[in-house]
Amino acid sequence: MIGKLKFFYTLFFCYVLIVGNVLAQDFSDAENAIIRKANTSRFAIYHGRKMKEFVRLMNLARLDPDLCARYISVEYQIDPGRLKVVKNFRPRANIEKLRPSLGLHLSAWIHAVFSGWSGNTGHQKFELRKLMFLNFSTITGFSGENCEYGSKDAVDIFLSLMHSPGHRANILNRYYSRVGVSKKWHVNYKRNTVSVFSGPTFWDKLFKR
Repeated sequence: MIGKLKFFYTLFFCYVLIVGNVLAQDFSDAENAIIRKANTSRFAIYHGRKMKEFVRLMNLARLDPDLCARYISVEYQIDPGRLKVVKNFRPRANIEKLRPSLGLHLSAWIHAVFSGWSGNTGHQKFELRKLMFLNFSTITGFSGENCEYGSKDAVDIFLSLMHSPGHRANILNRYYSRVGVSKKWHVNYKRNTVSVFSGPTFWDKLFKR
């Protein structure tokens, strides 16, 4: 049993090294640094692997749309035609990365669970959830929410939202700096992903994060 575990971990370690080297060859050191920094929710234990990647993709779109499109093309082998919506936008000056927020995650989680079991679509009770959670996450009145239905993988969720003007506007909104995401089962669409955005927290302003 121990021998099998050692073999598995060795195989996994080799896979990580190979994938890392492939990505490193496709991007410059500066680009790899941006890709790493875009993964702001890597330490958010309440975000699963796919939701962490979803946050990374949103951050790349905010920081460097061309790099975002190339990263998706290399990592996921996506048809270039689907990436035009990403490449056609220029990064805005002084736009911040989206950082994870537990309060916003709870708001997204509750809505994803409720929508999933009820079969609803849309943004029901957003104002109520705002009162419950956003006050712990923002010191401004800026907030928004995206809902996506049917997609399973982070890249499909991201591209689906980017092809919708209203949802894309939330992802690229320069007034947002915090995000919470949650993907749950949906009775009609099999899965639904909720993203809740807000402005900076008090601590963000205090420490200028």
